[in-house]
Amino acid sequence: MKDRVALVVNTLSGGGAEKTVANLSRELSRFYEIDIVVNDDAHLQYSYQGNVISLRMPSVKNRMSTFYQLKALAKRIRLLKKLKKERHYKAGLSFSEMTNLSNVLSGEGKQKKTKTILSMHNDVNNTRNSGWRQRFVVTHLFPICFKYADRTVACSKEIADELVDEYGLAREKSVVIYNGLDLEKIKENAAKLPVESLCNKGEKLIVSVGRLTRQKGQWHLIRAVKMLRDQGLPIKLVILGEGELRSKLEELVEEAGLKSNIFLPGFVENPHQYMKRADAVVFPS
Repeated sequence: MKDRVALVVNTLSGGGAEKTVANLSRELSRFYEIDIVVNDDAHLQYSYQGNVISLRMPSVKNRMSTFYQLKALAKRIRLLKKLKKERHYKAGLSFSEMTNLSNVLSGEGKQKKTKTILSMHNDVNNTRNSGWRQRFVVTHLFPICFKYADRTVACSKEIADELVDEYGLAREKSVVIYNGLDLEKIKENAAKLPVESLCNKGEKLIVSVGRLTRQKGQWHLIRAVKMLRDQGLPIKLVILGEGELRSKLEELVEEAGLKSNIFLPGFVENPHQYMKRADAVVFPS
């Protein structure tokens, strides 16, 4: 009988950490029974392997609100405590600020059997500057999380160094594991043609991929494209992704008079078919 592993994430759609969880679930399922704990199971856009366990949080427009996040945190801690006690996980892996917090706070005390593994995918200082809630979590709660976690995995050396130098993470508890890529699958996806025609003859195409959130900074790209269009350069921009800044970015596009030149098609299953045909792929973060 296989050991069990829990993957704890807000959702299985729309973001890089979420994509990493989906990929991990498929690979780890070769060796472990996988439970994926999510806020709700209404939108499972990424292909995964394992058993999805939902907190049954209500579907709301603003998942980043303090009320939603605190309610999800409380429900997640209770559920994880129950699951860890009943299912005897080999390890619990979490993938965002609030899921990391709940992973630690749902520990089993002196009888602990589940290894607590935190995963960090963001520049922590950037997260700290996103608002009072993020600042409180990062400044006051992260050092506690790092103290009681068995390992903290960073997706880059820079993030790992930041956690050690500025937030008290013990170097021996830190490990860097870069996000994996299925190169053959990417090549296969890139060979497919996008549904819509992207550019007219002579136009250049810029593509950006990422969640529509403050950290990604897509508004810089919109303003840059306006400057280039004003200089007479025939450029079109496609921003792939979904998030809480959609309405603000759409307003910025409309104010710039670029609705026929800048497109936000939302989350797409296969971004590589767009990237393959781009003259430039830009990450304004």
